[in-house]
Amino acid sequence: MRRQPRKLEWCDAIAPGIALGQAVGRLGCFMAGCCYGAKTHVPWAVIFSDPGSLAPIGVPLHPTQLYQSAGAFITFVTLVWFGRRGVAPGRVAGLYLIMFGVFRIFIEYFRADWRGDFGFASVTQVVTGCFLLLGVYLFTRKNRSSVHA
Repeated sequence: MRRQPRKLEWCDAIAPGIALGQAVGRLGCFMAGCCYGAKTHVPWAVIFSDPGSLAPIGVPLHPTQLYQSAGAFITFVTLVWFGRRGVAPGRVAGLYLIMFGVFRIFIEYFRADWRGDFGFASVTQVVTGCFLLLGVYLFTRKNRSSVHA
């Protein structure tokens, strides 16, 4: 009889797909102008001109949607590579949460759309920090079962 996959194995299996979905989804955010960045004068700044855009019109902005898309794609590639190494259950999901957390917390410093704050950090950074800590736990915890390749 075949053993049923455990919850952490399911999480490991879906984590790369979530990262890839986020990479594609942030391209949609870029097209809509939501999740826009702060005003900047960097050479790669973007200027939205569509009046239907959610971003400020005619202002050079950090393309935070593209930053997040690139980060999510890097996460996807890393998870696929790492997952093929036959790691213990929960490690791929943990790595996803760590990478997502690091990218998201960093990129939040370049965003300008209001998401609420606690004074020292945005609500998103605090919530993402909790996911990052869960990821560290999953990635570093000792597994009672053996590794299944």
